[in-house]
Amino acid sequence: MTCTLTDTLYTEIQAHNQRAFGRLISAQPHWTEVTTAREAVGLPDFILLHAGPPYRDPSDPPPAVMSAAVMACLYEGWALSESEAEMLIRRGKVQLHSAQECNASMPLAAVASPSANLVGITDKKSHCQSWSLLDTGAESLINYGIREYGIIEKMIWRDTVLAPTLKKVIQAHPIDLVSIARQGLIAGDDLHASTSHAQNALASTLSPFLKSLSAHSSVLTMLNASPLFFQTLWMAACDAMLSAATAKGKDAKSVLIVAIASNGKELGVRVAGQPNRWFTSAAPLPAGPLNSAGFDANISPAIGDSGVIEAAGFGLNACHLAPDLAFKLNDWLPIGWRSQTSRLMLAENPLMPGLKIRMGMDATSNACLMSLAGMLASDGKTGYLGQGVIKIGTEVFEQIIESVKQSNNFDYRLATAE
Repeated sequence: MTCTLTDTLYTEIQAHNQRAFGRLISAQPHWTEVTTAREAVGLPDFILLHAGPPYRDPSDPPPAVMSAAVMACLYEGWALSESEAEMLIRRGKVQLHSAQECNASMPLAAVASPSANLVGITDKKSHCQSWSLLDTGAESLINYGIREYGIIEKMIWRDTVLAPTLKKVIQAHPIDLVSIARQGLIAGDDLHASTSHAQNALASTLSPFLKSLSAHSSVLTMLNASPLFFQTLWMAACDAMLSAATAKGKDAKSVLIVAIASNGKELGVRVAGQPNRWFTSAAPLPAGPLNSAGFDANISPAIGDSGVIEAAGFGLNACHLAPDLAFKLNDWLPIGWRSQTSRLMLAENPLMPGLKIRMGMDATSNACLMSLAGMLASDGKTGYLGQGVIKIGTEVFEQIIESVKQSNNFDYRLATAE
């Protein structure tokens, strides 16, 4: 299906898009805070934040998210065993809420509990603030939706050592994340599947400030061994920039995409003109090269909030700067995917001059919307299977355009195209 708009409606949408785009390109995201979810977003006990749109039945999340939620319950002391924790979730005693409705983003199957520390990113221009989970390092990740007690040990270290150490540094020395991201792009990152170069730049920036602190050795060791630590920071930075594009309800006809996220059952998209509304479809299956754990595993429908990076114009849109990643995924990408990805965007990204990255994902573009997505096993046990790609169906775009038509009373026609 292809959405065909009347000239009047299209012109008005684009005027609203351009104003939203102006706010987007004025953003100045800085890492300004490290604090618990309880303090950051007022998260009460017995509530967990998950990726993607809200579940229709929060008591029945997909296995990977259930595993992460069980580990969070054990960490918080709400349950003494996995079975008890799962029972609390099934009975609604522990509730799962969408993180994005608290201005937060969760990587893959991760959940945030009240004691979990988050990173806070503030757009210095609009003062929009977004949050994401403070990463625990390269191993035993709650992100992967598995049940390993090493995860709890990592969470304890995160909240008792890593968080207070980084909090002291960041409150005294906020970090300009666009500068760090640019260094990563120039060196070969796409800032979604690959953030190792940006991470090196971040670790180098933090190192002088950490040296006077007692835990500096273990923190620096983790930062230097965790190539995707920067990813969760950049998720929140992209969310802060895209939140600035919404400007608290201005330009209600804007269809600039400000979020792409999946909860393992449904994929959701939000737009600048209606930032509190989810346009949803069934969560697609990621496809890509599998690691050794994936040969005998079934892949879960997409899970995670990291599509916000794609919505901001990075990931696939920056793969010309990360040719190794593009080559690795080539067999799973359609012919002409580069031009399709470019067509989605309104204009060159002035925050990254000279890098030929476009920005401003427009739902009227009629281009094929794709996104990088980590692949997780569907059993809630095997974990991470590799990096893949998802294709987002045109029905989401059709919902967006139809909603603009209904809210503005314009003539509209939907034409099919082969």
